[in-house]
Amino acid sequence: MNVGELVRRHARWTPEKTATIFEAERVTYAELDRGSDRLLSALQASGTVKGDRIATLTDNCARYIEVVAACAKGGLIIVPINPRLTASEIRFILRNSGSSVLFGSRTYRETIGAAREGCEDLRAVNYLEEDAGEGSYGELIARAEADASQVEVNPEDGLFISYTSGTTGSPKGALMTHRNLLTNASNVALYFELDPGTVSLVVMPQSTGGCNHHIVIPTLFVGGTFVIQDARHFEPARFFGAIQQYKVTHVQLVPTMIYRLLDFPDVGNFDLSSMRVMGYGSAPMAVERLREAIDRFGPIFAQAYGQTEAGSLAVCLTRRHHIEAIAQNQLEVLGSSGRPVNTVDVRIVDDNDRDVSVGEMGEVVFRGDTVTQGYWNAPEATAAAIRNGWLHTGDMAKADERGFIYHVDRKKDIIISGGMNVSAREVEEIIYLHPGVRECAVIAVPDDHWGESVKAVISVRDGQRVTSEEIVKLCREHLASYKRPRSIDFVEEFPKSGMGKILKRELKLKYWANRDRLVS
Repeated sequence: MNVGELVRRHARWTPEKTATIFEAERVTYAELDRGSDRLLSALQASGTVKGDRIATLTDNCARYIEVVAACAKGGLIIVPINPRLTASEIRFILRNSGSSVLFGSRTYRETIGAAREGCEDLRAVNYLEEDAGEGSYGELIARAEADASQVEVNPEDGLFISYTSGTTGSPKGALMTHRNLLTNASNVALYFELDPGTVSLVVMPQSTGGCNHHIVIPTLFVGGTFVIQDARHFEPARFFGAIQQYKVTHVQLVPTMIYRLLDFPDVGNFDLSSMRVMGYGSAPMAVERLREAIDRFGPIFAQAYGQTEAGSLAVCLTRRHHIEAIAQNQLEVLGSSGRPVNTVDVRIVDDNDRDVSVGEMGEVVFRGDTVTQGYWNAPEATAAAIRNGWLHTGDMAKADERGFIYHVDRKKDIIISGGMNVSAREVEEIIYLHPGVRECAVIAVPDDHWGESVKAVISVRDGQRVTSEEIVKLCREHLASYKRPRSIDFVEEFPKSGMGKILKRELKLKYWANRDRLVS
């Protein structure tokens, strides 16, 4: 079984059912099937073969679903790229993945032009807008043969290379197979209550692993309908309006989005009765705000915890868990990530990979059919992350006697701000470009809106002068906006170990005072 076959089945069984809705344009499953066949035929006519990498740098749109379906049918591997990245960051992904074709939105034409310099494997850029100009989707489709060549696609073939922030400075691409994604989709369907009547509102960027793993493939898995909105601007009125107009049943958000919904004064003007499950993930949610959300919108919340390398769902705090925690006055459960899902083995281990006792902190590790086989072109990183079949997440947690997992800190140097992963090491390397910086530590600090924000703590070389404005300018030149420090502190000395290593955990303590964990 593969994802492409899912599209074919739904086209046979429910041909007139709506697959996508975007800007009031509806596409049925029969049309999605024909369109993806035509696109695959065009790609094959231009020389694309099974195993080629197809990059995407697009705004949210219905045609992205068509690209996914075509690649799934043809054994091609999709490389989604976040449009918020700089040209140099995009260039790294294009070169590392060896992408041969890029589908883009014309919004990013200038960035794409700069990013493709030096990308020898990239032979074509096609823009998903319909116009028939050079390099457009229309021009590409004009090359299509009558039928696409049939390709044997196996469960172990790759479908996505999802790039994730690395602790060594450069992102790493987790190769996700059809088996990984379909197993994860079955978990999402079970624990988030998806079925053929599902109408998924897509407000997360389609460039993210969270959207592809948790929304795109699971909705295709059950044959549901996508209602797609622009992810660049999250607007509560438009969000609630779509739920009312299209009878949306499911949505996946990050906590900062839910906080904005709670602060929207006119929610009572919309009919939200169709909503079954409002999922949240990427970061824990403040318990008081979660209780407020349940009071406001009803018992429709479910939390997903996973990693890009393990699909979107390894641990789940289900809708039922939320209801029972409140009914039984066990509110501490709302501060957990939930329990492991049935198809993923989850352990909490010490530095020697031995299980820790109940209530003791250790590292979360995963094993199962949703876990990547490794990082693209990065055997050393793969060997470091996956040991004896277990993916080491870098998340520090403890479990209670009922099996609920509570996150306490991160072993990996990753900051999660507004649902986006930021490598502290990557930011530090840019700050070290300033000749006056002696030492630098980038850490997460609590943020009422974003959950966590990026803080840079800097010591200055003797006789040198460094200003916050200079650091901000440097980061603006080299880093995507969500990676840049939102605050900068200067110190004379850092707390250090006997070996001279900066003790980030100790550095974070003053910013996380009176909190029971060092993550948000």
